[in-house]
Amino acid sequence: MDAATANAAEQATVDPRWVGLGFAIFALALVVYALALAAPWLALVALLAYTIASVALGLCSASRAGPRRQGALALLVVCVALALAAVAASGWLSSPFWPTLIPPLLAALLLLPGPAGRGVAAAIWLGYGVLALAAPPAQRAEVGAAWLLRGAEVALLALLLERTVEAQRALRQRTYAREVALHSFLAVANRLRASTSVQHALEEVANAVQSAGDFDCVTLSTVDWSRGQAQVVVAIGATGRRLGAVERLSYAYADLAQRLEAGTRTGAHAVEVKTLPFRGLSGELHLVLPLTTQLDEVRGVLTVSAARPRRAALREAVPLLELLANQADAALDNAELYATMAQRVEAATADLARSADELRGARDRAEVLYSNPTEVVNDASNPCRPPGG
Repeated sequence: MDAATANAAEQATVDPRWVGLGFAIFALALVVYALALAAPWLALVALLAYTIASVALGLCSASRAGPRRQGALALLVVCVALALAAVAASGWLSSPFWPTLIPPLLAALLLLPGPAGRGVAAAIWLGYGVLALAAPPAQRAEVGAAWLLRGAEVALLALLLERTVEAQRALRQRTYAREVALHSFLAVANRLRASTSVQHALEEVANAVQSAGDFDCVTLSTVDWSRGQAQVVVAIGATGRRLGAVERLSYAYADLAQRLEAGTRTGAHAVEVKTLPFRGLSGELHLVLPLTTQLDEVRGVLTVSAARPRRAALREAVPLLELLANQADAALDNAELYATMAQRVEAATADLARSADELRGARDRAEVLYSNPTEVVNDASNPCRPPGG
């Protein structure tokens, strides 16, 4: 998947409006709690300012680039500062307002996916933990234990959020890739209607299959039943590069048939196998889709290979791959029909040429025969006359 596709699939993974609403409810609950406890006025002021900043931070949590992202990072710093101010004004590590650090931690994970977000979140929590060093020596062990327990709670919450966001992002990327592949399929179908070359048709289908999921290897082979052999016609690797070392390889179709019998059916025609006759890398799975004629005779094979961790994505692509295999069948039918019609047209043209030659010969003979009609008549009336007499 290219960068544009990834960016489009990643946008608005989590609706920022819901994040802002959640932060607002959380901050207002802390304000009500502070009023109930009669917290110091400095802590109350910090919490009120924190409420406004956290809502704005939540609304900007989906920003990925540009000035909005820079503004979101600035709001993140402001929220952390206000949270620490509320904590400092109400007893530092003994403050009941330490949960004010949770929204900035979650916002860091949303704004900076991956290691960067985790690093910022860890830095925020470690900065809060440094306050444990300010406690009296006799209380440091107790304060440190409390900080670790709270850290475990926050880490569990952050882990759940990150895994949920990553799962949604991966699902969105796969969905977007399927949409792109479907549009590609429609474009390929339109081009293949006018295709009269088997090689060109197979190349078009292989490229469309590769665009469906950026698989490790996609191959299309033709089957020659007179020899019982299959030959790889097109092979495309990851990122769309052609695999010249694989193309033109031949293998016994019976070898593939044995693997198909031992494989797992994952669709109407697709079968999942562990190895291929020409590819047996460890840690890979392979989908095999036979290409059949209208008489249900196998004349080609489509194979798709991917790493085992991508099994879910590979199986999700089965319906689209079967559509592409059907399109390959139709393209091969068109190519064969065109070849048959071309042969018939060539034969008919040759017959017409022979007929034209025969007609020209008959015309020439008729012209010679009737070029001197008097001599013809004399010759016909005096059969005993010697030639030239």
